[in-house]
Amino acid sequence: MTLMLAAQGMGLVLFPMSGFDADGLERAFKLGANEVSVMLVTVGYAAQDNWPPKRRKPVPDVLELV
Repeated sequence: MTLMLAAQGMGLVLFPMSGFDADGLERAFKLGANEVSVMLVTVGYAAQDNWPPKRRKPVPDVLELV
């Protein structure tokens, strides 16, 4: 988290990713048996008008309190 906050303070945009091929990543980077990959973090500068915000449904349309 400290690395992410420091990068953000330098004007970078970060996105943590889960659900990746951990075994493939460990083979590609030749990680040892005691090194475990739990998350990937993409880092870069945001492009102007990169993507428009996604439209989201209002919470009451997808959640019902019982």
